[in-house]
Amino acid sequence: ASLAQIAKKAGVSTGTLFKRYPSKAALFAAVTSEQWQLDVEYAEPPPPGDPRYGLDHIGRDYACLVARPGTAALCRLIITELPQMPELADIVGTGFAIDRGPFFDRLRDYLDTEAQAGTLDFRSTDGQPQSAATVAEQFLGMICSQFLWPQLVRTDFVPPNPTDAAIVDEAVALMLTRYSTRS
Repeated sequence: ASLAQIAKKAGVSTGTLFKRYPSKAALFAAVTSEQWQLDVEYAEPPPPGDPRYGLDHIGRDYACLVARPGTAALCRLIITELPQMPELADIVGTGFAIDRGPFFDRLRDYLDTEAQAGTLDFRSTDGQPQSAATVAEQFLGMICSQFLWPQLVRTDFVPPNPTDAAIVDEAVALMLTRYSTRS
């Protein structure tokens, strides 16, 4: 849809829409930013020292976000528009950032803090160090694969209730089994 069509559907003048959003990409950026605004219980990362507690709380906030109504539809729309507007990738986030909003940076920084505190060690199976960013991708991927990704390919998929602890509990347990320095 063009910005003029969007303005008509929204019941606003095209002048108003163009003044606020000079391009379709700017409108997408605003909508994406709004979608990621979620009243999370833990705005700041938890303090280091208890990775189970920290991962649990960040994971639950993330599950609520990706299971939120409209997230899958927005992701589908962005994916559909990317061939016509490649600049959209830079505006809403590169790669798969459309599925993680502000949680990636928050989680990566938290994981870095836990690693510096000595509670987590991010070594690959061959003993090579991995970045907190890589580990953050793994954690968010475990949660997202249960809530969001099935919705992108199956419009009849009903995501699990994000308040059901099982999915996040399993993701946390897997992370701790793999990276915890404690026995």
